[in-house]
This record gives sequence, structure tokens and C-alpha cells, in this order.
Amino acid sequence: MQKRRPATGAGRKDAANAVEDVKSAAESREDGQTEQEYIVLNRQEEEDTPEAGKRSLADYAELGRYQYFDMAAIRKSMRLDEEVTQKAEALCREDKVSLQDVQSGYAQGRSELVGEAVGEGREGKAVFPVHILFNRDSALYAECQCAECRKHYYSMYYRREYCAYLGALLQRVEEDLRDKNLGDATDWRGMQLIRAFYESHANTVMSDAIGKAESMTLVPRVVLKNGELKVSFKVGEKKLFVVKDLFEFYTNVQESKTASYGSSTSLNHSISNFTEKSRPWIDFIGRIVKEELNFERRMIEANSYSRRAASKDGELALSGWRLDELYGLLGENPLEYEDRDSDTKWKTTLYAKEQNPKISMTIRKNDLGRHREFHGISVDCRMPRLFYGVGTAYYICEAGLCRLDPEFLQKIRIMAQFFNGDFESVFLCGLTLILFLLPTVFERALMVDLPNTLEIVIMLFIFAAEILGEISSFYTTFKHWDTILHTLNGFLCAAIGFALVDMLNRTERFSLSLSPVFMSIVAFCFSMTIGVLWEFFECGMDQLMMLDMQKDTVVNSISSVMLDPSGRNNRVAIENIVETIVITADGQQIPLGLGGYLDIGILDTMKDLFVNFIGAVVFSFIGYFYVKGRGKGGFARRFIPRFQHKPAAQQQGGGQAQPEPSPEQPE
Repeated sequence: MQKRRPATGAGRKDAANAVEDVKSAAESREDGQTEQEYIVLNRQEEEDTPEAGKRSLADYAELGRYQYFDMAAIRKSMRLDEEVTQKAEALCREDKVSLQDVQSGYAQGRSELVGEAVGEGREGKAVFPVHILFNRDSALYAECQCAECRKHYYSMYYRREYCAYLGALLQRVEEDLRDKNLGDATDWRGMQLIRAFYESHANTVMSDAIGKAESMTLVPRVVLKNGELKVSFKVGEKKLFVVKDLFEFYTNVQESKTASYGSSTSLNHSISNFTEKSRPWIDFIGRIVKEELNFERRMIEANSYSRRAASKDGELALSGWRLDELYGLLGENPLEYEDRDSDTKWKTTLYAKEQNPKISMTIRKNDLGRHREFHGISVDCRMPRLFYGVGTAYYICEAGLCRLDPEFLQKIRIMAQFFNGDFESVFLCGLTLILFLLPTVFERALMVDLPNTLEIVIMLFIFAAEILGEISSFYTTFKHWDTILHTLNGFLCAAIGFALVDMLNRTERFSLSLSPVFMSIVAFCFSMTIGVLWEFFECGMDQLMMLDMQKDTVVNSISSVMLDPSGRNNRVAIENIVETIVITADGQQIPLGLGGYLDIGILDTMKDLFVNFIGAVVFSFIGYFYVKGRGKGGFARRFIPRFQHKPAAQQQGGGQAQPEPSPEQPE
């Protein structure tokens, strides 16, 4: 027994001629198995009888009357009163509203099919756009630029009063859809599935028709441009073409698509059409493409802004594991290299080599003045530019791409960074070394004893902030790295502030005696002051040197009195922001592609101060109980410095100076 029913999804033009040979699975019953076959329109009938022909014509007739969008329900949702409806009819009769286009599709954030109507309204000599977005049974969004609607411009996103021009446009849409249907209930995922089926089927047919097994070659080429190594590729059979978009190229390979190169060449990208030597390079491209897309996704999830978005072009940057893998793929198969930074545009062929570079350094004294007095030294160092992998580095010479021995690299790392022009990393490394010495300097200068735990935590904090955070880019790689460090900073600064007050409180040089509560308050205020001063420093660096120390945040709604057209102190809110476009002085429009509005630093500053507040409060409580029951707690003593010797006033009273109790011993 067969049931035939029209598949309403075939009402779409691209789906009406579609899914032939689609059958439903057989349904099983306890008393036996009965197959129900749902026949899609345009499928060849298996039985050639007059009854079957009549049923087919009935199916087509029913399909021709099918309407997905319920215009009566949409009109009802707009709540047009009688006065507005009459004005709308008058505008249609006077031909003051025209329908330019009506189509269906999928809006961002919605899986259902929506319709969009775009028209023009005329009011006197003025011509303005009219726009309605609707789903099956309700109006989702409407925009009109008539004189009445312009008064409510900033409230149009949540305004639910529709003017006569919108009513007239809806009437035009009703007239236009009487004899045609815009779509059906197929959601976005269903449509993606249908398209994927079509593309896969078409690509398979194309691959069988024009593809030749292992006939296509993928040739890599390394270029040095602006101090950075990049790899590009050419693809083809006899004639090679430059791959202009490697992201699109990898997608074509995954889906076996056919793409055009040049003016008249079509290549099918089925993996079976590439030679054996080309396939490892395709895997190499795929890993980089996935890494770039994952990085872009993490930046969006972290609501962060990066000046280096995923660059979807024909060149891929080489560093880290990418350079290591390229060296491994190179093997005995050389590739072309071009140095575009040199004046001569030097070209060579790269082979994989294992050798250390020759480094020469000349140190001369500078004699200045009439008597040639010694005024310092000058250093001249000759060494090739180094490109860093994960555990080693590489340089390029006439012999090829040479990999350094790891032990040799450790000996020349600082010198290599300096002479390769990486002055920021050299400065950060030098600053880190200086900061590592500060605890020892303070101990000797102030005659205090820093507990081992405090010293270790300070060292780890410096390493995490400078080496991991700045040089290794942990601030952008790990979402909460900055938050963790600011919390720890609040904790440590409260400990240092508490220690200063505690030492003054316990010395006889000063007539100072504070209660545990006041000591905790002073420690808290000291920590918060340090946090505020640091935020001042970040803001100053961002303004003066165009840095991005105050990390930006992407938001999807804003509220400001600056948007009030009356100029009064009235808040105007804009919600559901999905894109920000920057317009420069020369009229250039730059879409940021962040998925929202870019907040400049304020949310990051408030978050940093809040977590600093948490760290300060935590140690203030710990310090309070430490002073309240002095000698009973061991945790706080591990973070509070002490005098190495008792104050001089006590030493003058006689007796030998005694060191204060160590953090490990009770007082």
C-alpha cells in the first residue's frame, strides 16, 4: 500500500526539482511489516495508470495553492487600527507606496524562514525607504523614514506602533503573494542539509567527469616579507595557478568542489586527484586553517579585540610548530624561496640542513676628543636572522633552511633577539631579571626578612606577568589570565601594606599603636591604591603610546544620554547590536566584524579593580586574625616580612640583638 502526499518543501524553486529517490524507512508493526513510501514530487511514477495521473495533477494543484506566510496573521500582529488602515488603502490607491522586492531567507540568530519586503514611500517630493521583516505569522521588525517615524528614530527597535506607509507596504506584499509562495517550514539546518546533499552529489559527478586520479600538483613557495616568513602555494596539472585564498582552497578539498583558475581552467579538488607528494601539504594547510579559525573563535568568546584577525588570504605565516612541520615536510624535496626584503629580491632553492651559523662580534673602544679619551665601546655583530620554531630556531642561507642545535641556541638567545630587532622582548627579559633582584635588594636595604613563601610567590607573579603574559601572549591565549594576576596582585599588595603597618606598630622608634581592625583597613587601602595607580598607568600608556593595556570588550547593548536627540539627560538604549562600522575622515567604512559594539577599556578596568578588591579583602581578613591571635597562625606569617634585627632602641637598652621569630616558628 502506498500513500502519496505532496512535499510542501518542493514549493521552493531550488527544492522543487530536487530530492528524487528519497524514501522513508519502513515501519514495522507487530502483525507484520508494511512499507510506507512517501513520494516526492517530480519523481517518476512507478505505475502508469489514469488514476495515478489524476493523483499527480491533484498534488500539483494543491501545491500551487500552498502559502507558507499567513498574511492575515501578520496583519493582525501589527495591530493596525481602522484609521491607519484607511490611510494605507488611500496611499495604495494614490500609488505613493511601491514594492521593490520581497524575498525569503534566514536571519542571523533565527533558524526559521523569514520574509523581507523592501519598498519606497513618497511624501510630497521626498522619497524614503520602507522595510518590513516578518516570520510566518507576525511582523518582527519594521522601519520607515516618513516624517512621523523619523520622530521616533531611536525607539524604532522596540516601538510597536506602525504607520500608514508600513500598512500600505504590507498590502502590496499581500497582493504580490497571492499567486506565488515564498517558502516553507524548512528551517536553516534543514536547508543546510539539502544544500550539502546537492553540493556533495554535484561534486561527486563533477569529480567523476573531469577529475583525473593523481594528476594535480600542489607546490609550496616560501617568501620573506616584512621580516616574516610566509608560505604560499600553486596548484594545477601542467600549468600552475596561484592559490589566492587558502581557506577557501581547503574547504574545496574537503567537499571535493570544482573551482575556476585563470580565465578558462576548472580544477576539481577531490583529494584523489592530487599526487602523493601533494597530500601532506594539504594536511599542513588544513591544520593552519583550523588553528586560525579556532583563534578567531576564542577571541570572539573572550569578547576581546585583536588587531591580527584570521587572515584569509593566499599566504600563511610561518612560526612555531608551523615552521617545524614545514622543515620536516621539506626533507629531500626542495622548494622555492624569495627574499622580498632585500634590495636584490634574492631567490634560491631551500633544502633541509642541520648546521649552526657563523657569528662574529667585534668590540671597539670609542676614543673621543683631542686627546682621544676613552668614552665607551661600540659593538658590531654579524649573524643571520633567526626564525623560531617550538624548541629551536632556523636561518636561511645559500645552503638552504638550516636548523640550529638547541644547546647552541640557548647560548646566543639574548644576543639573537637583540640583533634580530626584537627589542621589546629583550627589554622585557631585562626588566624581568631586574624585578627578580628587587626582593634581595629590599632585604638588604631595609634590613627585613622576606618569608620564603612570599618570595616564591613574587617570583612566580613576575614570571607569569612578563614572560608568560607579554612574551608568550598568555593574556590573549587564556581568557582569565589577566584576572588571575590582578587578584593575586591585590592579595600581595595587601600583605605588603599589612607588613609595613605591623613593623611600624611593633617598633619603638615610632609612637604608633593600631588595633587589628585599623591595621586591616590600612592594608586594604594600600592594596586598592596600588591597583588604582596601575590603572592610571595603563590608561596613560594607551593614550600616549597607542597601546592596548586596557583590554577592550565587545558588548551587544549600550545605553547613553548622548543618543538623546533632544539634548536632555534622557537615557536612550540600543539593544541587540550585531555589528559596528567605523567611518574614517576620508569616508572609508571599516566593519569591525566583532559581533557587537566595541567598549574601550572601561569594563576591563572595573573588572581589574573588582578582583583587586577581592584579593585585598581576603588578606585583610587573614591579617586581622593573625594580629588578633599573634603566634597561633602559620599561614599569614608566610606572607608578612619582618625586621632581621630588633630595633636600635631596644639594642641600646642592653643585651644582644635577637632576630625576630621566623615564619616557620611560633612567636
